Amino acid sequence: MKKFRKFSAIYQIRNKCNGKIYIGHSINITMRWYTHMDALLSGKHVNAKLQEDFNTYSISNFEFSILELVNGKEELVKKEQEYLNRLDFKNNYNLYNSAICFKESDIDAFVDYINKKWLVPSDASKDEQEKYRIYKQDDKDEIVDMAIACQLIDLPKSRITFNRVANFMTESLGYRIEDGRFYCSNRQYRYKLIVDFDDDYSCGKNIHTENLQISK
Repeated sequence: MKKFRKFSAIYQIRNKCNGKIYIGHSINITMRWYTHMDALLSGKHVNAKLQEDFNTYSISNFEFSILELVNGKEELVKKEQEYLNRLDFKNNYNLYNSAICFKESDIDAFVDYINKKWLVPSDASKDEQEKYRIYKQDDKDEIVDMAIACQLIDLPKSRITFNRVANFMTESLGYRIEDGRFYCSNRQYRYKLIVDFDDDYSCGKNIHTENLQISK
């Protein structure tokens, strides 16, 4: 299989009909765009606003473009921050300021916890994947509590829900999370399964943005 050349850059997804945009960063733009497109075409994108407009306007009315090529992981996150600081979050697709990496945040501790307990091993069988299903309320609460302890999201504790944490994980930390359903004792359960993690996409705790304006 031919390997695509990696481009490290800030990118934009723009709705050509209403002008709304989504800004992101990646060290591998080709793979990141493929991930976005695969999720949108399957109707499972974690960004509900983007998915809804994609369903309405169709693929032909969305434009993917590179805003700026950037070398270095730390510089990539800082550059994204500059674009996000100018973004009107209410009238565009980004749900969070995805470069929220506060000096006091401990993102590495959160990532370490998730990867050790909830990330499905690449060689896990279907049966083995069952123990990684996140559907019990106690498990969801534990993940939320960990996100709060690590100061992952700059919101009041009462507003930090499991779904909000899951969305932040996919948009800002490089996780790929699948949704599913299963039956047990004649009851149907919905679950989330953390199936992949892009370590190069995660901003990491060593990116300090204390001198940058954080958009609310």
